[in-house]
Amino acid sequence: MNNRTLTLISCLLLLSTPVITASAIYAQQPNLTAPDDVPPPIPLQEKEKIAAEITVKISSGNNGGSGVLIAKKQQTYLVLTNAHVVDNSKNLQISTPDGKIYTAQLVPNSKLGNYDLALLQFTSNKEYSIAQYDPSNLPRMNGDILAVGFSGESGKLVYRPGKITYLPERSLKQGYGLGYNSNVVQGMSGGAILNEYGELIGINGRSSYPILNSGYVYEDNAKPTPAEVQKLRGSSWGISLQTFLAQLPQDFARAYSFPQPPISIPDVNNEPELTGWLGQLNEQARKFTVRINNKNDDRDSGSGVIIAKQNNTYYVLTCAHVIKNSTNYEIVTPDGKIYSVDYSRVRKEEGVDLAVVQFNSNDSYQVATIGNVAAKDEQYTFVTGYSKFGNKQSQWRFSPGDISEQEVGLLRVKNYRVEGRNQSAVAAESAISLTGGYELVYRNITYGGMSGGAVLDSLGRVIGIHGSAEGEIAIDDSSSDLNKLQFGYSLGIPAKTFLGIANRLQVNSGLLKVENSPPPDLNAVQQDAVKKTILTVGVPQGNAKASVWLQRGNQLWRLRRYDEAIAAFDAAIKLQPAFVHLAWYGRGLVLYAQKKYSEASVAISTAISKKPDYYPALKLQSQVLTQLKQLDEALVAIEKAIVIQPQDPNLYFIKTSILSDLKRYPEAIATIQKGIDISPRAALYWIRGNVYVNQKQWDKAINDYNTAIKINPQYANAYLMRGGVYSDQKQWDKAIDDYNTAIKINPQYANAYLMRGDVYSDQKQWDKAIDDYNTAIKINSNNAWAYSARGLVYYKQKQWNKAIDDYNTAIKINPGDAFAYSARGLVYKEQKQWDKAIDDYTTAIKINPQYADAYSLRGRVHDQQKQWDKAIDDFTTAIKINPNNANDYSLRGLVYVNQKQWDKAIDDFTTAIKINPHDAGAYSVRGLVYQEQKQWDKAIDDFKSAIKINPGDASAYLSRGEVYSYQKQWDKAIDDFKSAIKINPNDALAYYNRGNVYVNQKQWDLAINDYNSAIKINPQYAEAYYNRGIVYSNQKKWELALADWNQAIKINPKFAEAYFNRGFVYHTQENYSAALSDYKQALSINENLIAAISNIGFINYEMGETEAAIQQWQKVVKVDSQQAEPQLALAVAMYTKGESDKGVQLAAQALKLDKQFADVAYLKQNLWGKRIIADTQKLFADAKMKAVLAGL
Repeated sequence: MNNRTLTLISCLLLLSTPVITASAIYAQQPNLTAPDDVPPPIPLQEKEKIAAEITVKISSGNNGGSGVLIAKKQQTYLVLTNAHVVDNSKNLQISTPDGKIYTAQLVPNSKLGNYDLALLQFTSNKEYSIAQYDPSNLPRMNGDILAVGFSGESGKLVYRPGKITYLPERSLKQGYGLGYNSNVVQGMSGGAILNEYGELIGINGRSSYPILNSGYVYEDNAKPTPAEVQKLRGSSWGISLQTFLAQLPQDFARAYSFPQPPISIPDVNNEPELTGWLGQLNEQARKFTVRINNKNDDRDSGSGVIIAKQNNTYYVLTCAHVIKNSTNYEIVTPDGKIYSVDYSRVRKEEGVDLAVVQFNSNDSYQVATIGNVAAKDEQYTFVTGYSKFGNKQSQWRFSPGDISEQEVGLLRVKNYRVEGRNQSAVAAESAISLTGGYELVYRNITYGGMSGGAVLDSLGRVIGIHGSAEGEIAIDDSSSDLNKLQFGYSLGIPAKTFLGIANRLQVNSGLLKVENSPPPDLNAVQQDAVKKTILTVGVPQGNAKASVWLQRGNQLWRLRRYDEAIAAFDAAIKLQPAFVHLAWYGRGLVLYAQKKYSEASVAISTAISKKPDYYPALKLQSQVLTQLKQLDEALVAIEKAIVIQPQDPNLYFIKTSILSDLKRYPEAIATIQKGIDISPRAALYWIRGNVYVNQKQWDKAINDYNTAIKINPQYANAYLMRGGVYSDQKQWDKAIDDYNTAIKINPQYANAYLMRGDVYSDQKQWDKAIDDYNTAIKINSNNAWAYSARGLVYYKQKQWNKAIDDYNTAIKINPGDAFAYSARGLVYKEQKQWDKAIDDYTTAIKINPQYADAYSLRGRVHDQQKQWDKAIDDFTTAIKINPNNANDYSLRGLVYVNQKQWDKAIDDFTTAIKINPHDAGAYSVRGLVYQEQKQWDKAIDDFKSAIKINPGDASAYLSRGEVYSYQKQWDKAIDDFKSAIKINPNDALAYYNRGNVYVNQKQWDLAINDYNSAIKINPQYAEAYYNRGIVYSNQKKWELALADWNQAIKINPKFAEAYFNRGFVYHTQENYSAALSDYKQALSINENLIAAISNIGFINYEMGETEAAIQQWQKVVKVDSQQAEPQLALAVAMYTKGESDKGVQLAAQALKLDKQFADVAYLKQNLWGKRIIADTQKLFADAKMKAVLAGL
């Protein structure tokens, strides 16, 4: 597992851990106040008195109605009424309770959307009563009300007591959502609707049993069924105070000190329409989901799932907190029938927030299928149940979203602590306990009343029971904003937990329908359907308190509608509540999810400045700073968080990751041990295993991964990382087994395919590797690593263009991917596009100045370009970054070899061997340096070491054979060349070298056979043709020799020795013209080829060009005065010219160097022509010369 792979995996959780936080976690129940806190109603007479003081009469020409004094600013009063009361009216008059008449106007800039609402204003210095209201006191079914208004017939104020009869799931057009049985007559439109406490809860608008049914249309333009219309007709209809407050422009609301709506009621009119497979899933879930109601408190409700049936007994799985005590509860089945709950038959399990409730029925109800499967990270899930808001009727909810893999989810929650541990008072107030079996963490939007509902997979199987959510208590005394709101993730209990205790809950396991196979991957159409549904989930946008804007922001963050979430948090910030730190924190959270890390850091810093002890912000700031590569600052932030909350193991997880990135491994191990001591979870062992991997403590790493798997057998990350260790150990089969298991657990686990592909690549199973990389890309087309990995395979296959295309894509996805630049540089290097390669390595270094490999690779290009100093600088920098990389010492040593700085080269290879005593290559190259220095024994020792380490290293045998050749140990040399050939039968050099040994042994046929083999392997092997030509020459096979040298010259037109040898043959054949041409060509290539200079002199002499010959021989003697032949030839020429004494003197010197030249027969063998032989005989006949010859 290379460092790059490890970094990707160690960041796997942190990159996807945008931890929304909460100061409290609570079961999702609708009531915020206990029933005992409710004050008693006031008498009817008192309510009528209140109504008379706040209700005004509105006249507008031929039209008229009623209104409510709703607000006052200085001497300006506001009156709330219906839009239809004042439509098309120019002269508006208000009659106040004291009989005064005032001219009124529509309030400018108070547009209330498409709702049947209008605001009027008038001025008066009189004091009139203003309606009292509590926006948090919501209308409730069967609640007593008083409808008030001026009768159009009598003109008098009339009072109509009644009860609330209808709170529909979807409001009717124009905002009508409050149904009641008071007899509202013409003229009462716009008049007050008071609750039992005399508080305004809405205004009248429509009477019951109208002549036409045209008004009965829902706001989404859907039409009720005929049966629903009949039910709707039986009620009078008004518009609630909450609807009015939600539509007020925010600036206008602040100007008149209107309170904000207390809660964010979901806009059911904008709920997405479910069709196709989602519609089927929705209907399927409805059939096995029940409502659980408290008969004594209609605000206390929950949901449940039918999970088994035996005879006429049905078993319903729900949350224990839904059935809190022995109070009378009832179950409402999907067909609307009600069954009493016998509390004595309710079964609960200590420590797990689950309960099984029984009811008896002879009717047939669908039983849910339980999915005993592990959730995959970001897998689409659906939470169902009956939501409850205040006193409105329960509403069916089918909420789409995505779930976290179990270990990842537990890391994402704000505060994970083990219940019962000692904590400071401050920490305890804000601590979350995920006890109760809550191990599922998901983004689905959930509401009170949905506790006990199902968490479904895409097949409609129950994989968990919903029951809780992270939250905050937002308090702002200045605005009376007090709200207990969802702020974070929703939480559930896995189905596997229930299955483990089913028998103890007295549910026979044999009655359960359980499936263990993971759901299939959603196809493109299904994925698109879920995405579209999520985008259309209704989140209210009307006027609201800061706490409500916070909850809206959280909901939009959950839905990944990030721009809308930012706008919601900004709206909360604008109101500047006492809890504004939460809004800044939420803003930072969204920016983090968008990978806008610098902006996120600013927002989170602001949150911290507003509330320095809000440790979730410190936690998130640490993660943001980690992404910004500001590791020291990240460490400071997480340590501050730990001081505030030392019992949260997730904080130690984050700190461990940072310390590991800083390579402070012992501290990292000590830190995560603290987390494990608090909560021995699988993820904590997993990250400690990662630290051990960085330290190359493989056994300890495997032990930790084994422990993580034992704790959570479905923990794919643990299999992945253990596979990585096996891969490093080259235990390929074990590695692949682990990757296969990870993929089986999560078929969409892109990194598992990537790492398995890496193993196949190491095994040179290119097709399998590419298949895996293709799958990873299909899963996530924006995974830069996948393209880089596939590009590496294409590189190894020499498919340069495909490799470059993949690296280009990787860089486009992640312009900060230093590895991709380095890898593309490798391809450019192979293509000898040196400048492009250097540019890529330089970019990689700019991205990561500590990227040792990039320096090393750039150094290799400089080496290729013979820019030795630049190469040495790069290798030196790489060594400085990583002084334990043996390869970089070897590479620098090779540059020193090129510079012939032998001692420095030996020092580097020696260091490489010290770091890695098993580096056969370092021994081999150091042996070559010793060979160059003719330190034969040291060279042989190094080659022996290389062979011992790697007996299959043909080059080591080859090099040792060359040393034996230099030592003329022919048999040993031949043995080594034979070994090299046996290992690599296609090694042309081995045949060539062995052929050379046979030449030295004059075994001509064997030599020719080896040169033939070398040429067959490499038809462009000029040296093999050349040497074979020499053998043919020795065999006097001149034409064959000439043919070989012709071919050598054709292959290498700069082969000076080949020209010389061919010239030599022409010379022997007395083809002087051709010989001269070849000798001159040889000299043009190598001007120091003395033999060619000398031989030209012999040809000149034969052609009668004595002076020219003398000049040639003088050149040779000047270069090398120890050459006997040119001196003797020069002596003959001088003697012939008449300079006899000089001739005899030179001849004496020549023969003293080599007396063989005194033999005329020997001279004839050495290309001495007829003319010079004749003249030599004359010289030897001279009396003085005879004396010289006699003295030899």
